[in-house]
Amino acid sequence: TCNGVDDDVNGAIDDIAACEDCQRHDFEGMHLLFCSWPRTWEDAQAACEGRGGTLATPNTTPGIYMTYLHTWQRSTEWWLGATDATVDGTWVQADGSAVEGYWASGEPNGGTDQNCAAWMTAENRWRSEECGEQKASICLLP
Repeated sequence: TCNGVDDDVNGAIDDIAACEDCQRHDFEGMHLLFCSWPRTWEDAQAACEGRGGTLATPNTTPGIYMTYLHTWQRSTEWWLGATDATVDGTWVQADGSAVEGYWASGEPNGGTDQNCAAWMTAENRWRSEECGEQKASICLLP
């Protein structure tokens, strides 16, 4: 059932087609969806695009505040909209524009193995991660 509980104990809350996995939160002109189902980075980006948005890149004070506020109780890792898959070390958003990350100390550090950015709730910072891992995700809507 769609009850906010991991009834089948598989690590995903309400992970059936009848349930919506994203919760919308608006703040200072930002419209974010916090989607709890685990997805690869590519699948998370496609899911955001299917909702009319893109993976978010929270690196401003309002964005960081909103991300922290809505993630700290729900999950530890969330996909963000930054990748260096095209040119290693050059982090860009989905539209190809450059992005300055809110990186944890020593990050990004994954070389060619970790090409996607993830929000790490425990650190309130970004980390580079392997894109094929499955994580919750944050979408930015227009």
